Amino acid sequence: MAKLKPVFLPLVLVSLLIAIGWGIHYNTTKDDDILTKYMVNTFMVSTEPIREDDRLPAKLGLVGHGTGFTYKVEEDGSAIIVTNEHVIEKHLLRPDITKISLYMINRPWPYEAEVIGADKTLDIAVLRIKPHDGETWAELAWNLDKNNLEGTPVTTLGHGLSQPYTLTKGIISGTDRWTAKPLNFLMQHSAIINVGNSGGPVWNDKGEVVAVNSMIISPSSNRSGIAAWDGVAFAIPAWQAKYGVDSILKYGYVKFSRIDFETYTPTIEQVQKQDTECNDGDKKKRSYAYVKVPGDAKHSQMMGLKNEDIIIDIDGEEVWGIASIAKAIINKKPSSVVLIKALRECKLVEIDYQLLELELVKKVPLR
Repeated sequence: MAKLKPVFLPLVLVSLLIAIGWGIHYNTTKDDDILTKYMVNTFMVSTEPIREDDRLPAKLGLVGHGTGFTYKVEEDGSAIIVTNEHVIEKHLLRPDITKISLYMINRPWPYEAEVIGADKTLDIAVLRIKPHDGETWAELAWNLDKNNLEGTPVTTLGHGLSQPYTLTKGIISGTDRWTAKPLNFLMQHSAIINVGNSGGPVWNDKGEVVAVNSMIISPSSNRSGIAAWDGVAFAIPAWQAKYGVDSILKYGYVKFSRIDFETYTPTIEQVQKQDTECNDGDKKKRSYAYVKVPGDAKHSQMMGLKNEDIIIDIDGEEVWGIASIAKAIINKKPSSVVLIKALRECKLVEIDYQLLELELVKKVPLR
């Protein structure tokens, strides 16, 4: 049985009081049931010294904490936990002197975590913990809609500024923030988060995970180096986070797909010609994804793409430009085949395109 670390005694005592109050005052409505489920399936994720008396990790700045939550439960009762890569990156740098411990709201002991895998690009990490006391963790529902709307109410839970199990509400402020971080289509929301909320769940009124908290944009960080709340929170959308988690569970790392053709920005005259000659004057049908097939793009040439094709759809996802092409393929495995619909001299053509693999860096599974 794992021993309770003294440094976390105040946290656990507070958590137990919260848990007792929870049992007395809640579990009366659907919303309360949702909140209770998130409370008992959300964890503090702590990077700690392996030896309690070892001061070196703290001196080296290797200790810290974030948030994580249950992804699924295995047959033996072990829980697969989702968090951010940056929450555990200090442990990954020095696993010889640090460990990852998880703490939950209604148990007074830590759970030492096994790192299954992590990906810096998506900022996703996957852990495993084993039960000590017959704990019955539960998988949380995920909403994989790529088109969640701005204004949708959301709730988040985490340990911002070391305040355990802080619950905040807001709305989706923006989606597809693809310029904030390469290869990410981040969701922006207005629920208050701070340092310590990283890796926590963001859910909708149905109790479905819609995103995983990841980062804050803050002018304060330019002065102090520590991001503070300025109203701009970014989270990994559920559809992209889940793809990353499943890829890590299967391969030990995340596989990304790519294309070998390009698009270019058309002139106003080209777009207006598309309106009148291809779309019966309907500007809502416009696409700005005009294809350019470089001479060395042998794969696209073999697949049947041609210069000046106008891509309008990939696997049922509407395309308007290169960003929407990237969004359509970023959660699909390399070598999978997508159906590209394009206009070629105003005639609809359909092309089966096999995705290539994007080699970012050499991927080495942790396990």
